[in-house]
Amino acid sequence: MIDCFASAFARVSGWDQLYYLWELLVMLWKLFLGLLRMLGGG
Repeated sequence: MIDCFASAFARVSGWDQLYYLWELLVMLWKLFLGLLRMLGGG
């Protein structure tokens, strides 16, 4: 429900690109941390 509200708010305020950029950054950060853990051995 919060995601739905956030995307609707982003669309209304015209912050579409900023919202998707933020999601992309979070996804990349999680991937980076996952790789670090894997390379660090746990």
